[in-house]
Amino acid sequence: MEELNFEQIIDKWEKRVFRLYIIGGVAVTVVASGILASLIYIIKLQFLAEEPSYQLAAEICNTYTSIILGFVAMAVSLISIILSFYNTIQAEKSNIESLRQFNETTQLSKSLLKKLEPISDNLKQIPELIEAQSQIKYTMKEIQETLDSIKNTSQNGGTVVEGKPAEMPAGEYDDTSK
Repeated sequence: MEELNFEQIIDKWEKRVFRLYIIGGVAVTVVASGILASLIYIIKLQFLAEEPSYQLAAEICNTYTSIILGFVAMAVSLISIILSFYNTIQAEKSNIESLRQFNETTQLSKSLLKKLEPISDNLKQIPELIEAQSQIKYTMKEIQETLDSIKNTSQNGGTVVEGKPAEMPAGEYDDTSK
């Protein structure tokens, strides 16, 4: 809600500045035409006067020009002050926009971190899985060696594997004869 009010204020100031540009253009036109008309009038008075006095004409023109330049300087300084306030408001608007974008980026990065957290946990489990896989390979290698040993024993004719006699052909080992 606060940003909306600020944007409304900025819109009002933008309209005011636009009006000032129009008023400034009209004022310059009026002042320029006034100066030109007054110069023409002073020159006309000098030619129509019975005793033309160039000193009086220069004095009138100097006073008139000073008054006009004073008003122009005042108008320019007022316009300059208003434009400086407008620039300050524009800078504040830019700061608010930057802050809004920063907040959006922060929220986006937080949501991405939350999404990446399970993946990070899974990546932490990879060394454990590799260790388990190597243990399984080692166990499978032992089983394979045991199976190969049993296979060789049965092919060799009955050697003892791990303290147990292998199956012997009938008649070679007869425990019942004693």
